[in-house]
Amino acid sequence: MSVLFIVFKEVKKKTNGRSFKTNKFKALLNLALSRLSILKNQRQVRCSQAISDVTDLLNLGHHENAYHRVDHVIKDQNTLDVLFFIHGYFTLLLDRVHLLEHNTTHLLRYLTIFKWGI
Repeated sequence: MSVLFIVFKEVKKKTNGRSFKTNKFKALLNLALSRLSILKNQRQVRCSQAISDVTDLLNLGHHENAYHRVDHVIKDQNTLDVLFFIHGYFTLLLDRVHLLEHNTTHLLRYLTIFKWGI
């Protein structure tokens, strides 16, 4: 069996035999991007407020509290970085969804020819 045919069978299993609908995929990506943007904005505000809290605590001489707060700032910054990566990946998928659609139709055509020997 061809590797391509095995991959197609796996894709077909995962989609339960349904075709890949790029319009629905685009809509879901747009929805996810809008929700992700809101989440990123909220996290950015929280992170900037936490940074200003740390500077205030250091200026007041509360070094132990500032130390614990910095731990949260680092975790929030890491989460924010991950959200930026996910946003970039979703944007890339949205830009390249037409390639997925194009390659899927060629894949289906090739596999039909391969299967029936047409």
